[in-house]
This record gives sequence, structure tokens and C-alpha cells, in this order.
Amino acid sequence: MGTFAYLGKDNEKLINMYTVARQFRNAISPDELLIIKKDGFINKIFPYIVNSAFSSEVYLKLIILMNGSTIPKKHNLILLLEKANLKNKFKFFLVDNLKKLNKPYSEECFERDLKSISSAFEDWRYIYEKNTITISNGFLQLLNSYLDITCKDLIKNQFDINMDEYPYI
Repeated sequence: MGTFAYLGKDNEKLINMYTVARQFRNAISPDELLIIKKDGFINKIFPYIVNSAFSSEVYLKLIILMNGSTIPKKHNLILLLEKANLKNKFKFFLVDNLKKLNKPYSEECFERDLKSISSAFEDWRYIYEKNTITISNGFLQLLNSYLDITCKDLIKNQFDINMDEYPYI
């Protein structure tokens, strides 16, 4: 991606990470998740969850790098949220938005939903090995959207680049 060569090799990596996260996020649209049963499976839900979880992981690792820290070699979204110092900020964002819709949301619900997505990338890639598994897909979707916005803002502030105008995403 020579377009951003002037940013330096390390900074170019950050832009590339955002691009990868955004492409995985957009690989399958939520509109494709209509409940269409074919051979007992719901259409595209498994790759959607895997892509959303992986996208969230890359976004979080990008934020961690931009904060000057080293990236943990784990897929655990709770660990990454804590390392990025975003767990409480995301919780506030979520609770605040749900209040506007008159939907109460407790600390217990937040922790339950967070736990359900924490290892989604690993768990849902190997869904065929599981007897039972649950996930709060809407929660994962909201986290992914929140992280996309957060990363775009960081890149805009640090590099003065509007990622919505970037040609590769």
C-alpha cells in the first residue's frame, strides 16, 4: 500500500491493520443473515460471527499499538478490551445508547454478553467441535461498530486521514 509510504513503515502497518479489520467486518453483511434454513443451518451466521470477532480483534490490536503498547498474542476479546483501556468506555457507550431507547441494561448483562463473545473467533471457527454454544451476536455487532468508529477517529487524529475515503475498503 504505497499510498501511505510517507507515514513510515510502522504507521503504514496501522493503516493496513485498519483495512484488514474493515474488510473482514464488511465481508458478510448483516442483511445476509436472514433466517433461511438450508440443511439445518442458518444462512452465513457462522462466517459472520467469525469475521466479526476477528475484525474486532484486529481493531483492538490496532488501538493497543496506537497507544504504544505491545499486542498480546491472544484472541481473547476481554483481555484485548482491557489492554486497550476500552472495556468501561464501551460499556458506557452501550448503556448510554440503550437508555436513549428506554432499554435497561445491567452490569450483569454486560459481563454475560462480553463473556459470550470473548473467544468467539476461536470457538466459532471450530463450531463443528462444539456440543452447544451461545453468543450475543447483537452485542458483538455493536462492539465491532464501536471499534470501527474508534479506530477511524484515532487514524484521523494521528494522521489526518479519513478512512471512509480510503480506496481499499
